[in-house]
Amino acid sequence: MHNGICYTNNGSFFTDGSIRPAPVLECVLPNATLNGGEWIGPNGVVPCGSGSNQNVRCTTGSGASLSVFVNPPSFLGADGDGQYMCCLPTSCSTPGTNIITTTIFRFSEIESFTVANLPSDMTVYPQEYKLNCTKIGHDRYDISMSIGNSPLASYTNCYDDNCGGTELSGPVYNTVRYTVSITWDGMNVSSGSISQSTTGDQMYQCRLADHPGGFEIRIRNVTIKVPATAPSSLTEVSKAATTITVSWTALNSSDADGYVVNVTSDTDTVQTVQVEGSSNNTITLNGLRGGTTYSITIRAYQQLLGPASTISVQTLPVINSINWTLVSSITQLNNTQYRIDCLTTTDVINPSTDVYWLVNGVMKNNSMYTSIDVLTYNNTLLVYPDPLGVSVNVTCIAMIGGVNYNQSVMLHAPSGPPNNVKGFILNATSIKVNWTTSSETNGYVIEYTTGIPSGWPSSIQVLQVNSTVNRLTWNEVNCSERNGLITGYTVIISNSSITYNLTSTERYIVLNDLVFGTEYNISLAAINSVGRGPFSDPIEVEIGIVPGPVGSVSSIMDTTWAVISWSVPSYIPSDYPIITYEIGYHILFDKCCCSTIDNDDIDIQKLKLSNSTNGNAFINITGLDAMSCYIFGVRAYTDRGPGGWVFIANETLISTQFVTLTLVTTQEVGSTNTVSGAVDGASIGLGAVVGLLTISLVVSIIIHIYCFIKLKTYDAITAKQTKFDDDIPMQACEPYGIHKTEDVAKEAAVYECPDVNVNETAIYEET
Repeated sequence: MHNGICYTNNGSFFTDGSIRPAPVLECVLPNATLNGGEWIGPNGVVPCGSGSNQNVRCTTGSGASLSVFVNPPSFLGADGDGQYMCCLPTSCSTPGTNIITTTIFRFSEIESFTVANLPSDMTVYPQEYKLNCTKIGHDRYDISMSIGNSPLASYTNCYDDNCGGTELSGPVYNTVRYTVSITWDGMNVSSGSISQSTTGDQMYQCRLADHPGGFEIRIRNVTIKVPATAPSSLTEVSKAATTITVSWTALNSSDADGYVVNVTSDTDTVQTVQVEGSSNNTITLNGLRGGTTYSITIRAYQQLLGPASTISVQTLPVINSINWTLVSSITQLNNTQYRIDCLTTTDVINPSTDVYWLVNGVMKNNSMYTSIDVLTYNNTLLVYPDPLGVSVNVTCIAMIGGVNYNQSVMLHAPSGPPNNVKGFILNATSIKVNWTTSSETNGYVIEYTTGIPSGWPSSIQVLQVNSTVNRLTWNEVNCSERNGLITGYTVIISNSSITYNLTSTERYIVLNDLVFGTEYNISLAAINSVGRGPFSDPIEVEIGIVPGPVGSVSSIMDTTWAVISWSVPSYIPSDYPIITYEIGYHILFDKCCCSTIDNDDIDIQKLKLSNSTNGNAFINITGLDAMSCYIFGVRAYTDRGPGGWVFIANETLISTQFVTLTLVTTQEVGSTNTVSGAVDGASIGLGAVVGLLTISLVVSIIIHIYCFIKLKTYDAITAKQTKFDDDIPMQACEPYGIHKTEDVAKEAAVYECPDVNVNETAIYEET
């Protein structure tokens, strides 16, 4: 107790002047009796009653009470400056005695040197904190703070608070606090314009000296724990489009309390993650962008962050690639089909909802996709260049986490038609056409028309979508009856005065104007550039009484049999339930593979028909030829008739034959020698080897024959497409594709053999 104030904790401070001689510094233990209690200072025991130690004397009070004071006229001796212990009720050496400490000093003293505002959130970087050094006592002094030998702040010849410190009220007069703000970037300690590089623990010092004599120099140190080394072996473990997993070698618990992982892209911080615990050494970073390079930095931390290890990792692209493939012949003009393949990641992506297309700015849903492997989807779109002469820009867009990723491919169309087109009569059945080539083209297609279509569309049928919507479909006009490119169709519903003029080459139309339960007569005609051809014979249709087409037709193929399955139609008339399903099929002898099947290959007249039993939505078809392409069709039947056909195509498998070897047992009668089974073990082994080699040879021959047939078919098709420099026989079915050759200024297309004198006068010349 001093001056009426009770100090119950260790560490209080008193100047020698404050207890010279009064008020005394009293040490009291309530409800106790003094039994050898004492004060001990830095120079030993303080005598009570008489005498002094460094001019400090002790007096005894009532009960267990001891007081000390500085005996005037002198001040505290130099050796008496420091910490004192009061021990009650017994001596300080007695076990269990009560001890309290205080500091009695002369001139000035450092009350405390502490670190303030150390960061608790290690993800904030760079890190900032403060050093506080509080001075008490004498009003003239010098004070400084430093790290190692580098000063951070220094004040000399201070008088009271004229050096910029903060004056505080406290039990000791002239209490002034000095503060230094520190910024730590992992390599350098900075304060204002001062910067000092350092590694490992940071050791700071506060120095205080009374001025001008410097009789007492006080020094206090404080240490901040900082990892000395960076985590080693920072390695990429795995990655996807939006995630990266990394690992490192963990530090000992004495060297780290945890880790901070920082992710940046260019100069932008993407995320910072704090991993608590020194033994943790792996983290998965989520929410990243696909196809982006990230810098990943890891630091260990204790009270502050240590040095860093860094690696660079690029996430997998969301869209790996986009490419186009010509599926059909270029001579099909605006019916030419291109397949666009867009390879996307499988990482947190649903191709049916997260992938879509833009075709010249028009959005298309993604409905065709397959999984190539665990990391990749192949998304497919079929594109038709309609109208001709317009380039087609196809963009594949994938969305992950609200971010759109896209890649595009351009199907380039020439900027204009060929120049200087001229036509020459060669004979009664052939002409010659010349034109000037262009560097922006890859080839040319020649189309000609001889008249209106002489035929009409076939396989006309109405498919019930529901009770109010009907879909009219048909097949193309026979090739030899088109007389040029079909550009549209006319549909006449004769008993309702409804006519549809179609300028598209699509072979269907949705009919919304028909009345349920009404009979209609429907005819169809094809149109080319010359005009409209004849109408087909009308079909009679009663709306709403036949079922719609079956759905989801699929096949399982073997060498000589196939299982065909389907789902029920989406529309079934309420008054006319399905009574059976009709299945038809026929072989295609002129097809090398089923991937090139189109509507012209389907011949309904050739179909072999069967019916499913017991309402089953599948059928087993036997007696098929191995390694052959088949057309399969399914339609539903009610009492009022059939719905529309739905067709698929597939190939039967290759037949594999096995050779069986039989071991013959012989016995010679009337002889003393008998041979049974194999002559010996060597014969058995030889027979087995020969048998296995025979089987392998048969299988190899079958496979090579199959591959040879495929190769020859492909070569024949390729040769036909590339033979552009010979005379081309004129046919009315298709346009002709003519490919450019190098160093040719003009192209010529000749029809029929020019074995006659050629009239070089142009019968047609472009103006």
